[in-house]
Amino acid sequence: MTCQTEYSGIKSKYTIGVKFSTESCFLRILIINLDRSPDRLDWIDKAFRNQDLTYERVSAIDAKAFSKEEVAEFHRTCSSGFKQPPEEIACNLSHKKCWQMIADGDDDFVCVFEDDIHLSKDASRFLSSSEWIPADAELIKLETFNTKVEYLPKETRAALDRQLGVVRSFHPGSAGYIISKDGARKLLRMADKLYAQVSFVMFGPKPSRAESLKTYQLMPALCIQDMRRDGSKNDRLASTIGHERLALGADQGQRPATRNNGKNSRASFRKQWKSSISRMLNPRVSAKVIEYKD
Repeated sequence: MTCQTEYSGIKSKYTIGVKFSTESCFLRILIINLDRSPDRLDWIDKAFRNQDLTYERVSAIDAKAFSKEEVAEFHRTCSSGFKQPPEEIACNLSHKKCWQMIADGDDDFVCVFEDDIHLSKDASRFLSSSEWIPADAELIKLETFNTKVEYLPKETRAALDRQLGVVRSFHPGSAGYIISKDGARKLLRMADKLYAQVSFVMFGPKPSRAESLKTYQLMPALCIQDMRRDGSKNDRLASTIGHERLALGADQGQRPATRNNGKNSRASFRKQWKSSISRMLNPRVSAKVIEYKD
């Protein structure tokens, strides 16, 4: 099948003809990008083309296009009861747009990326074939947020020169993952009226994530968001949904001691305490910071 798509408002060089067939070993790749962010598309286009990887651009839902009435309706109907900012709702809907494309498509597995990532130099080895993907996988997180993640070491398996571990705790971020067709359908059903932060929907603790989804983490990770990478940051890739506070090293050592910071510290302590108790009660679980392999 040949897919020829034109993207409104984007330079003609991004009008891509992509060939897909049941005989092709290449994974389908979707990249989420706002129409008003051509500089970010330039960035991600170079990263993928440098590895001879072809992708489809998915026009992201733009929060600036929401009316006050639409935002109010999202808040009123959200199944979690939480009122997310418009930017989070738009990000949530952008990923759901991809999931719907995958659920309606013919591919068993599809890669989804956001446009602010750094990609490992050997990414093409993993994105050009699905042979390394376990048959029972429904969701594989390719990204790291440089945070500690719980997984089952006895259930790890080889994935080329990396490993796949079964995820047992929340791992933030939704900038790079592989999802199966069945997994996309499950997430769409589970999150129909859930407009929460999309990484909580996918990789969060119960009841956010569909309990039946078999979720793996690729170790080391294949990609990382610019804001979570060590070293200087690329101004072109600054968060468009208000996540500047999550940048690695942001305001480190400069935050005033406020009541909110105290609450955050207590919440962080409770999280670490619960994680420690969980590992004590379940010795099969291990935890480590997932590294990014450049």
